[in-house]
Amino acid sequence: MKFFKENKAGFYIYLFGIFILFLSFYFKLDGYASALSGDFKDTWPYVLKLKENFFTNPTKWTLHFPFHYYFLSRLDLVFNNTSYVRFVICLISILTPFIFFQCLKIRYLNIKLENLFIISSIIFFTPSYIYSAVWANDNVTSYIFLLLGAYFFFKSEDIRKDGDQENINTYIALIFLALTCYSRQYYSIFYGFFLIYYLKELNFKSFLILSFFSFILALPGMLFLYIYPSMFEKLAFSGNISNTFLGNVTAIFVYTLPIFIINFFYSKKILFDPKKIILYVGISLLISLLIFLTFNIDIMGQNGGAIFIISKKIFENYYFFYFVFFISLILIFILFNKPLDLFFTFSLVFMISGLIVLQKYFEPLFFIFFFLFSKSNFKDIFFVNKNASLCLVFYHLFYLLIVTSGFLHSISF
Repeated sequence: MKFFKENKAGFYIYLFGIFILFLSFYFKLDGYASALSGDFKDTWPYVLKLKENFFTNPTKWTLHFPFHYYFLSRLDLVFNNTSYVRFVICLISILTPFIFFQCLKIRYLNIKLENLFIISSIIFFTPSYIYSAVWANDNVTSYIFLLLGAYFFFKSEDIRKDGDQENINTYIALIFLALTCYSRQYYSIFYGFFLIYYLKELNFKSFLILSFFSFILALPGMLFLYIYPSMFEKLAFSGNISNTFLGNVTAIFVYTLPIFIINFFYSKKILFDPKKIILYVGISLLISLLIFLTFNIDIMGQNGGAIFIISKKIFENYYFFYFVFFISLILIFILFNKPLDLFFTFSLVFMISGLIVLQKYFEPLFFIFFFLFSKSNFKDIFFVNKNASLCLVFYHLFYLLIVTSGFLHSISF
């Protein structure tokens, strides 16, 4: 009872998030143009084929690895009903914010649990995750495995501080990270980052053993690509790296802006160095000039996220989109001013470089990176100030309501 009283705001937000999730399932909430339900219907024939043969060629229905769809096929063997399968995945999706909370708890030992509950609940208010949970998308399994990998990574890190180079948690972390890749292969970049960390921290013998273990984990994927090379060959990239950079940096603005504003009003630390901000503005100007000279708006397609839609539909031009890109670039340099953070952030920007890059690809990926792995001083306020955490949650609740209402797509002149 005492534990509940000390953390009641966090519990209430968390329970409200679960309520939103089940409400969304009941009303079959979906992305614009039935994006997630369409994906579910398109891939379900593959799920049925997997009930007969695991090595069915997936490329007719999807270019993702089969792990998630194989799991759906096992569920369908039990229930033989798509609605029941979807509901089970929806129930499982409740675990993601909880595992995120456990990661935060082990990562930040002296932080009040109430604030960590609130922060972890943000996942419930990201449209992409809601849609994915409602329509049994592989985003759900990807994020669960990614966060489980992170959890055991932090556990292994704690043990390693006591001088134990090799421990079982390291191997468990890599197994879950491999399962993340087998759910959605572009998350393999995270596996690479963890290996780079281990290269720095482990002695040569330990890293060699870990590399061999990683090779064993990669063998099924290598075999699958060997049998079905079209899984890679059919991937459609944007064809213009400047378009990718322009669209993805602008999409991230949706998440960086509230963090910046909340810090501006709540933080008592001196986080804003005028000299550095001038430097960041100068660097952003040079990068923007390079991007504007090399991008092609005619093949922007569905890149650019919510800001692209607003600029096109409300202003009937792209000047607002370009302006937000410039501001977003400055915010990235301000919030992630450590070299490793910038490297990781821009790796995410370039990692998601398909022909179609929607806002959903950064939800809740951005928060997992920001709160668990970044060294940004701008996250500290959310750990110590409950009101700041609540503001971030309420912002994303408002964002969820705007997006799910279809308001942006209903605007016409």
